[in-house]
Amino acid sequence: MGVILCACVPAALPLLLAFICCLVTRVAVAAVEAWFLGGPVDGRLMPVEVTADGSPPAVVKLPQTGVYVGASHLAAPAVEHVYVLADRLDDTEVYQYRPPASAARD
Repeated sequence: MGVILCACVPAALPLLLAFICCLVTRVAVAAVEAWFLGGPVDGRLMPVEVTADGSPPAVVKLPQTGVYVGASHLAAPAVEHVYVLADRLDDTEVYQYRPPASAARD
């Protein structure tokens, strides 16, 4: 089925190759469970990759991208949502949303 998929949808080839590479090399990414408060992902639990020393990152940046539909011929740049490590509850890291400076002044 994978060969047929790659023949029909060439765009799927890089994703398929990356998946096979992970299976073959058994690459494991260390992550912690994190709870995000505020912003566009409010209330979600998601894994967050840890730093080289095994600790959670102080800041997580989530870019917001998607399909562009608008009146202008140019799409606006991607919006980056910033979450800062705020607390730890049991074994879950808690990240708090930090609105952009322009939104904080309004």
